[in-house]
Amino acid sequence: VMTGAVLDLQPGDWLLQSAAGGELGKMIVRLGKLRGFRTLNVVRRREQVAELKALGADAVLLESDGPLPEQVKAAVPTGVRFAIDPVGGKTASEVIASLGQGGRCLLYGSLSDDPLTVHPRFLLSNAVTVEGFWLGAWAKRQGVLTMLKLFKQVRALMRDGVLQSTFAATYPLEEVKKAVEHAAAPG
Repeated sequence: VMTGAVLDLQPGDWLLQSAAGGELGKMIVRLGKLRGFRTLNVVRRREQVAELKALGADAVLLESDGPLPEQVKAAVPTGVRFAIDPVGGKTASEVIASLGQGGRCLLYGSLSDDPLTVHPRFLLSNAVTVEGFWLGAWAKRQGVLTMLKLFKQVRALMRDGVLQSTFAATYPLEEVKKAVEHAAAPG
C-alpha cells in the first residue's frame, strides 16, 4: 500500500527505507525488484548488508558508517524523492534530511521514543513533505472495491513469495517467557 497506493512509486524511482533488515524491509526489497523501483536500504548490523544485496537490494547503507544524508548523496547523486521509516527519532530525522527536492517521507511506526528533529528551513527550501501512515486509518477511507482489489494483490504477492516472513524459532505456550526473551534479544 505504501509503495503503490500512497507513494505511487514508478519504475526507476528510488525509495529510501530505514530498518530495512527487518521482515517488512525485505518484502519492500522484493517488491522493488518486481515492480522496478530501486531500494536504498539502511541497516544497523553489518551482516544485514549481504543478506539484503542477495535479495536484490540496489544499495545498502550501514547507519554507523557516517551521517545518513552524506551516504545517501554518495549512493544516489541525483537524489532520492521517496522514503519510508518505522523508527522515528534520530533515524527518521536523518532519513528526512536525506531527501532531495520535492521529497516525501512516510512515517509508519515509532520504534524509537525520541521525537523528530528536522529544521523547518530544510522542509521549506526543499519542498519536502512528511506524512504519517497507519494502515488501519488508510483502509477506513477506501471503498469496498479498492480493498477487494488490494486483498487480491496481496494474495498473489504472498503466493509468489514476495510477501513472506521468516522466523527464527517456535515455542509452545508454556515457554512464553523464553519466547519473549528470544524476541527481545538483538538481531
